[in-house]
Amino acid sequence: MADENATLGALRSAAEGLLFTSESDAPLEVFHWPGGSAGEGDAAASGPMTAAAVRKRVKAAEDAPLTESADVDAFFRPMTEEQDWHGPDEKETVARFRALVQALKDSLTDLRVFRVGEIDIDAYVVGRAKDGDYAGVKTHLVET
Repeated sequence: MADENATLGALRSAAEGLLFTSESDAPLEVFHWPGGSAGEGDAAASGPMTAAAVRKRVKAAEDAPLTESADVDAFFRPMTEEQDWHGPDEKETVARFRALVQALKDSLTDLRVFRVGEIDIDAYVVGRAKDGDYAGVKTHLVET
């Protein structure tokens, strides 16, 4: 329980006030999913989250497009790369996103990014906490 609270607290602190920019700006929300057994459609006791388990957990329709990637850095790249035109506020936001990515990597193993939907996309960055549960951040993207 202490590990869970520390993990979720670190992620909440890192994500607080950040907006993920796509064709809309959406907040990042920390979530926690209790671990499950392979019989429940979740990953095995020590493995990464699976696309089938995400579909079940978020109650996505069977025909909803769902993609999975292990490249968390690529998902966050638009938010973590400093641009020449960035002023102090944008540079601070880039630094905060870099800190969030590091907090995810420090707190969770087997990180995966799951994107559910087309155009209106729910994105979940999911990893395994030390206690065996799953946690991460979710956001909403609009991509036309």
